[in-house]
Amino acid sequence: KKFAFDRPEVQEYLLDACRMFLVEYRCDGLRFDSAHNMPDWLNKNVCNAIRKEFPKAALSAEVVPEDPKFLRGGVGFDAVWLHAPTFDLIDGVAGKHDHGEWVAKIRSMIRQRWFPDKAAATGINGLLGTHDQIGCRKNGGHGGDGRLRRFFQ
Repeated sequence: KKFAFDRPEVQEYLLDACRMFLVEYRCDGLRFDSAHNMPDWLNKNVCNAIRKEFPKAALSAEVVPEDPKFLRGGVGFDAVWLHAPTFDLIDGVAGKHDHGEWVAKIRSMIRQRWFPDKAAATGINGLLGTHDQIGCRKNGGHGGDGRLRRFFQ
């Protein structure tokens, strides 16, 4: 089941949760996990409301697939979490790239090829992994021996 996002009390609950972190815990920003599972109009409304009350708060979003439409001028986040560089790093450490390709991938991670026109200001590279990669079945959560790992065994 999903939240009834269209209900005003659900929208207010989400805003109150944001306010709690920004006021009570004095956070300087928020990361919205799985923001792509909320309607764009709601993300936009939340971003606008939080930005109005807390103009200095940094708002970032995890969206899959990575999409610049979630940034300001679109949905309204300041930055988008980038997953792909983590998997580039895993592949490199595993020896899946020759030296030249590996160097190009590292440069690409630094330049953040996903949003080159806004690179450093709009993409967050999680090169050491997050909760999303530690158990990822696609490319890098479990070693062949069943142990959880990051990148190095």
